[in-house]
Amino acid sequence: MNEPVVLRPFAEEIWEAEHQLHTLGMVFPTRMTVVRLSGGRLFIHSPLPLTDGLKAQLNALGRVSCVIAPNTFHHLFAADYAAYGDARLFIAPGLEKKRPDLPCRALLDDTPPPEWAGQIDQVLLAGTVLLHEVVFFHRASRTLILTDLAANLRRTGSLPARLYFRLTGTYGRLGQNRLIRWLVRDRAAARRSVERMLQWDTRRVLMAHGEPITGEGGQALKSAFGWLLK
Repeated sequence: MNEPVVLRPFAEEIWEAEHQLHTLGMVFPTRMTVVRLSGGRLFIHSPLPLTDGLKAQLNALGRVSCVIAPNTFHHLFAADYAAYGDARLFIAPGLEKKRPDLPCRALLDDTPPPEWAGQIDQVLLAGTVLLHEVVFFHRASRTLILTDLAANLRRTGSLPARLYFRLTGTYGRLGQNRLIRWLVRDRAAARRSVERMLQWDTRRVLMAHGEPITGEGGQALKSAFGWLLK
């Protein structure tokens, strides 16, 4: 049984929380990131199940305004946040076909919408199939927010998960999953997106799966994406 979701402070105006995901015979942590925007509005990235306890914590931080399903894999709990009638759901390209049931959707691209423009930058990783992940950069805290493009697993809830992440090259270090690499079909286009991402002055890195990077984030990213930058 999953333990209660607890929001933890991470950086200036950023909180994060983990939930144990049970899938394909594996148990491993997945992360939600919360950014407080101007006016006390909350940006919810890769949302976790909206329990009463989590809802109380979010309400204490501000007003849930923007809910983000950042790629075509991280959408399982997005519909929960329809409980916030004023919140707007933003989804990665491709999810409109995969999840036509999701309400109030607006498609993400390379351009930040007015809701967070000037506070959070973003880039859609080009040249991939299936994933279509959008990466975000919180300017004030110099935090890069990833989902599945990179992982840094140092603990999991099951032996199959440990074996999986070791085999895919993301256990014990920040790296890009070999299966995610396989989704790159246009290497030049993907490289241009990563180069844009690396232009941001990143200090910290939060990803959906694994331990955050709290310093020298830019260097860690260059190492993780080195295969694509050659």
